[in-house]
Order: sequence, then structure tokens, then C-alpha cells
Amino acid sequence: MAAVSALFVFGRFSFTQRSNILQIPGVIGIIGSRGTDDPIPPHEIAALRRVMQSGGLLEAYPYRAEDGIPMTVASGPLQGLHAKVMREGSTCRLIIALACIKRAMAVIIATKHVVEQKTRPAWLG
Repeated sequence: MAAVSALFVFGRFSFTQRSNILQIPGVIGIIGSRGTDDPIPPHEIAALRRVMQSGGLLEAYPYRAEDGIPMTVASGPLQGLHAKVMREGSTCRLIIALACIKRAMAVIIATKHVVEQKTRPAWLG
């Protein structure tokens, strides 16, 4: 499990382990709807993990699914990552959105490292 913020911890576990997880001190609940746990899609976890491992400063960002231009990081430590980007002069915010929990984080990277996507992964909308 990895702590991402003061509010969320992400973990991979079987549904049969649910009651054990809920007994851990500090765990309030498990994200889900209609009595089932909703897994966060692997591409969202992979993107979050890549940004955290890159050493970039990850900051909270307002979750708005429509924000940003679909881009691909073409160079640097995040090369190959697909995400939405908000440009801000010579820098941009690479937005890592977790739709299941309606939260987003962003990391600032140089605009020179991103290119518009020729084809978009289906999950970018």
C-alpha cells in the first residue's frame, strides 16, 4: 500500500480481505458503490506511480474531467506517459486524474517535454 495523501491509501487486495482491511486503525472505508469495491483502473495507478517515482512535486489539482489537452510526454523521466495537460507559458501541469474517487493531482513539467497525441487512449475521453 502507498500513502498518496492524508485522505487516501491505495492497496490491492481480494474482496474476501475486505473485513480485515476495515479493521486496520485509521481505515474509514473502501471506495465502492452498490455494495462492491470499485478498483481504480490500472492506467491511473500506473500514471500516479510514475509521477511519484520521478521525484517531481505532486500537488493537489481540482478534479474536472474536461480540463486539459491530451498529450504524451516525449522526453524526460516521464517519457511515454499519456495524460491531460494544462499549459502555463514555458511550463505545464501534467494532470493525473483518478476518476473513481473524483480527485486529481498535477506535476509541473517543461512544455518542451510534451507533444499532442496523434491518437488518444480511450480512457482520455
